[in-house]
Amino acid sequence: MENGIANRELIPILSDSAVFRRESWGGILFFSPLSLEEHLGLKEAFVISLCDGMHTISTIESLLKEKFGLSQEDSEATVSGVIRKAIHAGAVELIGFPKKEAKRKIWDKILQVPCTLNAPKSVMWYITQKCNLRCQHCFLEGCPKASHEFSEEDAKRLMDELGRMGVLYLSLSGGEPFMRKDLFRLIEYASSYGMRVDIASNGTLIDKDMVKKIASSHVFQVQVSIDGLEKVHNSFRANNEAFKASAEAVRRMLDEGIMVTISHTVRKGLVGEAEKVIDWAVGMQCAGIKIIPFYPVGRGEKKAAQYVLTKEDIVQLHGMISEKRKLAPAGFEIYTEMDYLIPLKGLTEQSRFMFCPAGKETLAVFPDGTLYACPFLTTFPAGKWPEDTIENVWFHSPVLSMLRGITAAQVAGKCRECENRTICGGGCRAFAYYSGSAIDGSDPYCLVFAGK
Repeated sequence: MENGIANRELIPILSDSAVFRRESWGGILFFSPLSLEEHLGLKEAFVISLCDGMHTISTIESLLKEKFGLSQEDSEATVSGVIRKAIHAGAVELIGFPKKEAKRKIWDKILQVPCTLNAPKSVMWYITQKCNLRCQHCFLEGCPKASHEFSEEDAKRLMDELGRMGVLYLSLSGGEPFMRKDLFRLIEYASSYGMRVDIASNGTLIDKDMVKKIASSHVFQVQVSIDGLEKVHNSFRANNEAFKASAEAVRRMLDEGIMVTISHTVRKGLVGEAEKVIDWAVGMQCAGIKIIPFYPVGRGEKKAAQYVLTKEDIVQLHGMISEKRKLAPAGFEIYTEMDYLIPLKGLTEQSRFMFCPAGKETLAVFPDGTLYACPFLTTFPAGKWPEDTIENVWFHSPVLSMLRGITAAQVAGKCRECENRTICGGGCRAFAYYSGSAIDGSDPYCLVFAGK
């Protein structure tokens, strides 16, 4: 067999950059350097759960055979196939002697509590409220003198909880994350658990020295906020040098081979500006762009009348994104939190659907430890760390249970009349709530809703 599996006395073990966690339907195997996420069935998950540096391949075959009542031939074929695929992905290594202690404990705890997943797949952690800018839309109301953030010791304790649960993706943001002097130590600590670590930044503090630090770290990608071309961006960010500094940071990072994506907040009457930023990102050869509608949260609450999208904006935005995706160069991705089924003539994108992941796949941690299903649902705190553990909040928070209980059939308003509600799940709960609807109301940013 390939990859040395002909020797069935070799011992498979998860690589340092891999995460495996059990789920009720099987499990998830994740390899952070390539951001490879594999969903496994019960048999495949059982095999990977035994790749702990203690069991030989032949022992795993015997245990699988006994557990699932397989023939010897089927057991050998299953184990060989699963392990070879994991080795090819870089997630599993073979060793000749057992490890007295596994490199990292495999999270295989399955609690008998109704829940979508046994842990968040993705955690957005706003590690500081400090920021060198005062942006008009900041939901954290970041500023230079803000004081909310954990000590390095407490931050590592929080990451211990995330790592033990098997969180796959960790996004570090703020405020401005580069204002934390211990940022790179936190990045390396998180990556030791196999988490993929991204940074979301305004880009203005990323000078040549900072680029070198990023390039030598375990950061997967850096997302830089660009909210318009120079004049529009500087006005929105309340700084006349912001665009120049951010654009220079993007160029420096790309020159060093760092993956860079752009984040753009689109506002009322400025869909054309979003289109210009997409073109700019393509020209810079970024990996992609994420289009985020303006949320009237935090400092942005006072700007709702000025910036919240109209129905006309929504229709125009969907059409523009659809056309830009057709023209985008290979490898350039346009992400949006508004990817719903679009049945209107000329705007159909049958392959792009979106379920609201708040509390089902994602969790947000604010600088003071308050936990939310979504960073924009700040009216609904789910708990607070360290008073509550992440695990306890994930499984027992009434807020998360409430959000998980909002099924497509229960979404109120126009969604009940829509034949597509089981495909999109009713859309974004934050959009529904801030539009004046209830938390279980219709999402106004859906084209079915906006087009009527």
